[in-house]
Amino acid sequence: MKDRRIDRTLKNIRIAFSELVIEKGIEQITVKELAARADINRKTFYTHYTCIEDLIDKIEKDIIDRFMDILENYDFFDSDFDIYRLMNNFSDVINEDFDFYKKLLGSNCCRIFLMQLKDKLKEFLITKYRKYILLDEITLNLYAEYIASGIISMYGEWFSTGTNLSLEEMSNIAGNIILNGIGAFLSNDVHSSPKR
Repeated sequence: MKDRRIDRTLKNIRIAFSELVIEKGIEQITVKELAARADINRKTFYTHYTCIEDLIDKIEKDIIDRFMDILENYDFFDSDFDIYRLMNNFSDVINEDFDFYKKLLGSNCCRIFLMQLKDKLKEFLITKYRKYILLDEITLNLYAEYIASGIISMYGEWFSTGTNLSLEEMSNIAGNIILNGIGAFLSNDVHSSPKR
């Protein structure tokens, strides 16, 4: 049985971390100020995490798990599959704590996180769809790399450049590119509203 006090402490630490990330960025956060913001002592922090980087690693793992859970609920080969709905489900997760995600994904220390997210997405695509796609392993690996890298790079670029494009518009463009490939770009249809 879970200890509610521990759950509450972990939640308070993450809330405090999120607030500090938004206020000052990841690189400047210390255990001392994080503990003070979470209303705990440093010993309590070290009971659950070895350092700030350990906390970041666990938060990043939780984020990856959430995105993978969303993917598990979709079947690309189902006749009802809707790529735009999938991409907007990703956006919904980001919108739950947009400022935090913006700071987190826009920081230099999260490049490794984005690579991990890309690798997880690629692994998911290969593992789940290998039996449906008549491609050799090398070709399938290249397709999965292209799709996963493209999606993650688009979101990374969107966060780092601070464009006026809304997250929903960004998600629809990503969906359009995934669905229609370079043909969407060549037909100048990249920014159009998706056909439902």
